Amino acid sequence: MARIFAAPTTRVINQQNKNDEKIWALDLQTVINKAQPGDVIELVPGDYVAPVVIAVSGKKDKPITIRGPKDGVARMEGGRTREQGRSGGMKPTDGDFAFIKIFHAEHIRIEGLEFDNCWPSSIFVRSAQNIEIRNCSGRGSRYFCYARQTARRDTKGITLDGVKWVQDRHFEMWTGKVTWKEVKAKPNQIDNSFFNGAMFGSFDIKGDVIIRNCEISHAFNAIRMDIREKHIKGTAENPRISRNRHVRIHNNKFSFIRDNAVEPEKGAEDWAIYNNHFFNCHAAMSLDGVAIRDYLIIGNWFLNTQRPGGRPKQKNTGGKIFKFLAPPELTDNMEPAPRKGLWSVFNSVQARTNYAVEGRSAQWSDRYTLMGLYPKEHPVEPAPLQQVFELMTWTDGMEVADMVTNEPCFPRKYVSEGAKISGQGVSEAVFDVVPFDLDPNAPLGGWNGELKRTKKVNEFSSEAFKIKRRMGKTLTFRTGLSFGASDIAHLGLKEI
Repeated sequence: MARIFAAPTTRVINQQNKNDEKIWALDLQTVINKAQPGDVIELVPGDYVAPVVIAVSGKKDKPITIRGPKDGVARMEGGRTREQGRSGGMKPTDGDFAFIKIFHAEHIRIEGLEFDNCWPSSIFVRSAQNIEIRNCSGRGSRYFCYARQTARRDTKGITLDGVKWVQDRHFEMWTGKVTWKEVKAKPNQIDNSFFNGAMFGSFDIKGDVIIRNCEISHAFNAIRMDIREKHIKGTAENPRISRNRHVRIHNNKFSFIRDNAVEPEKGAEDWAIYNNHFFNCHAAMSLDGVAIRDYLIIGNWFLNTQRPGGRPKQKNTGGKIFKFLAPPELTDNMEPAPRKGLWSVFNSVQARTNYAVEGRSAQWSDRYTLMGLYPKEHPVEPAPLQQVFELMTWTDGMEVADMVTNEPCFPRKYVSEGAKISGQGVSEAVFDVVPFDLDPNAPLGGWNGELKRTKKVNEFSSEAFKIKRRMGKTLTFRTGLSFGASDIAHLGLKEI
């Protein structure tokens, strides 16, 4: 095991070691090529402009570590314009730009680096395993990290821990200078599709993904993982998904997300999304058309105070917490995807939006949610929406149990529409939301992350219940838990 220094260009960095020998810092690619299991590559401060490829491997107990300096900044400067981010489209491949490309490598750790102007991707991973990216930051890219695999070798075991990523550094999407339609870039429209990415994106990877302690803001999407339909097997009552499996998303901060915060595409199995904070996300949980087996949303906090887009006449600004499949007339008569084990429990929501709108799902179980709606005297926007659900198509597999909200007509309005809903409406507010100064540069826009239950709401407590999974232990929730979000340890869970 060795400590090796890297610099933007090869040079002597110290001549005062005990043997009075010159200590060289080689260029980063040369150092990577020389690295052996257990080596630590330490970057000296400076701007690095030459992209690199990692095709060497560490071992389980001896990873190869690429580390930024303790003092100063090692900045990976891609030098790319966002217009160049259109290359590769939604699914970048080997030939598209990324500052760091990781091919067929194992046990690699990247920590303490900054990435600027790396369009379309800062880090690209293909057919690699056990990759850790820790305490890095990025600004200006279609994807911070994008992963895919070949038929011969899986990509799995990716951890993003403590990453801070701002995609749209000038806040053009949230303020409305760049519209949702322009990012989608249909024919004959202005093409701003370089934003149509995510902090983490993937295509057809095996899974074993952990995303924790990250701050993602001013982005079109935050997490977007896609697979092909051929990896979805089983039946409508018992789906089996062989990709996008074993995903854990927890203790993250999502803010000013113009489209979707967490978005699996086509299929997801054994996901757990817990103890995250979502502030002003247009659609926090995007699940339309997704086949699901064991998908848990537990103990999250959602605060939605502001409509994205700035200009009132823009479309796709209404927002919601859950995005389900739209009505048949809007989806070419598409049927809801097969689902078993889609649970959302013990979540806290204060919003100017619906919980869900115009949605359908083959199955969904929601319990012990606290749903606060703003009054007409909304602090930011007048005349906010005043319904928990709107224009929903309720199927036999959808059930909302023991929700508490300040909507006046809850739950009788939805029961009359055929919904299987129980809970209670309260006349006063659900949360005491402490006013704060909105700051688009601050984590969570300046919100401290708290949604304090009002005295009346705090009187409610849960009954015991269990969530059984095909994989993993059964989750047991004891009686007497407070409604709404809590840390999973308070909910009696050591891990999920």
